[in-house]
Amino acid sequence: MSNRSITLLQRVDNATEQLNSKFTDIVNSAKVSSKDKSALAMETYLVEESTSAMVRSLEDLLFVTRSLKEAWILGQIRPVVNKPEDGGEGQLADELLDKIEDTSDGVDKETA
Repeated sequence: MSNRSITLLQRVDNATEQLNSKFTDIVNSAKVSSKDKSALAMETYLVEESTSAMVRSLEDLLFVTRSLKEAWILGQIRPVVNKPEDGGEGQLADELLDKIEDTSDGVDKETA
């Protein structure tokens, strides 16, 4: 797998982790309990900061999709042609899943 693919997959992983983390922070801060004004102000700031981080993560995901579209349009991504004599669509799907798993294993090892 190319370095560009690995980089894009890492960006997707980082952005989705950030989205999950910040959404969890927002949900946790929304718990109902009696709070004073300073605690409410802190929670309001936390929600605003988390929302901004989520927007940045979504923008990063949009960048990845734009990059993939651009590469596809410019012919930098070669389509996988499924030939009937090669075993049909099942084999193509298996090959694609194997490539994705190999890539995710490599990303996990690099981030560990």
